[in-house]
Amino acid sequence: MHRFPRILAGSALALSLIACGGSGSGSSSSSSDTPQTSLRVLHASADAPAVNVRADDATIFSELDFATATAYLSVDEGSYRVRVDGIVPGGTATVIDVPDVELSADTRYTAIAVGNVADIAPLLATVPAEDPAGDEARVQVVHAAAGAPEVDLYVTAPDTDLSSASPTASAAFEDVLDPLTVSPGDYRIRVTSAGDMTVVFDSGTVALPGGADLLIAAVDNVGPGESPIRLVVADGDGSSVLLDQAEPAPAAVRAAHMSPDAGEVDIAVDDGPTLFANVEFPAVSDFANVEAGDYLIDVIPTGSDTPAIDNAPLSVEAGAYYSAFAVGLAAGSPDLALIASRDEIRSIATEARVRVVHAASGAGEVDVYVTGTDTGAGDLPSATPVLEAVPFATIGDFLSLAAGDYNLFVTPAGMPDTVAIEATDQTVDAGGVYTVIARDDGMGGLTVTIVDDTP
Repeated sequence: MHRFPRILAGSALALSLIACGGSGSGSSSSSSDTPQTSLRVLHASADAPAVNVRADDATIFSELDFATATAYLSVDEGSYRVRVDGIVPGGTATVIDVPDVELSADTRYTAIAVGNVADIAPLLATVPAEDPAGDEARVQVVHAAAGAPEVDLYVTAPDTDLSSASPTASAAFEDVLDPLTVSPGDYRIRVTSAGDMTVVFDSGTVALPGGADLLIAAVDNVGPGESPIRLVVADGDGSSVLLDQAEPAPAAVRAAHMSPDAGEVDIAVDDGPTLFANVEFPAVSDFANVEAGDYLIDVIPTGSDTPAIDNAPLSVEAGAYYSAFAVGLAAGSPDLALIASRDEIRSIATEARVRVVHAASGAGEVDVYVTGTDTGAGDLPSATPVLEAVPFATIGDFLSLAAGDYNLFVTPAGMPDTVAIEATDQTVDAGGVYTVIARDDGMGGLTVTIVDDTP
């Protein structure tokens, strides 16, 4: 295990150096006659926010997020000072001020932030600066998944039976393994708990081309599926995520019935199996795993053979969550329709995340106000909405809020004196994820449903 001196986020440290290309004197450009080194960063802290990085007072990297690695960039070898601003609700806060970090020209560096926010720690992975030969591939493995136990790692031919194999390596959380050089070809990466042959991650067949120089980091799985980990593969130009293939990698889908006059409905896939049966207004289902792919969704009144929504397209990717909302009216205007979103519901320890869905068929465009509890409906003319002129059948992006108590108001667009929906003294927690659905109440009025989506 390699560590920097105490730093809040090792990934942010590396980012600053990557982006600025600075020298030991603090210059923001490389000198052609100064030896060069290579540096990249991986954000592997599952509940940490994105970060911005400053060199002196200039922002040189913005919004590095979880499970993402940068490209290698060349910088002058030498000593660097960097400052890092965590992105928090309402602005940024300086969390790192590192005066000196030494980089050498004969080494390539990957800085990795690991652990949860409460005990985040930086790791440093290094490999020689020379590229692998064309007839070999170099792989370095890092255990960066705080939620996973000590593991055994098997890197084998795709059809190798593990019962006849020995572990390629073992690793505990925060271990940085020495680089492994292998011949180019097809391989299979399988991970088991240490001393146990039960596979908790299976990559399926992966190709390692000649000359490849890869860092593979196990990070916590924040999406659907049973595996506790995903693998982030950094190739020097960026990164990709490898999902568990032990079963077809799942997506997760849920349904929300927001049509006040449609009665109970069944939700079926491609004229085939029913995903959700007897869904009542205004229910929001649990998530159900499905295989990734393109689907046509039918919403059928329970007991009927005639869909109320017929062949609505829905495309889902492995490893992601999706919500499908049936909105509108079965008899009237606006027409019944299915709207869907990909849901980024990762919990971030430094904020609450809140989004608004406009599913109220009885309202046109609306403004949404999120205020302190000391702001009442009569104060809205002097307040600023957080969302303006939101059309019906819109699923908003997530907003970042500080933990605390809030009032929520929805008004017709441009009419702050007319409150259509009011939900006061609503508490949101740090790490919480919430979906706020503005909807019909089934009696000619409007109301709100707040769904706690915290993982």
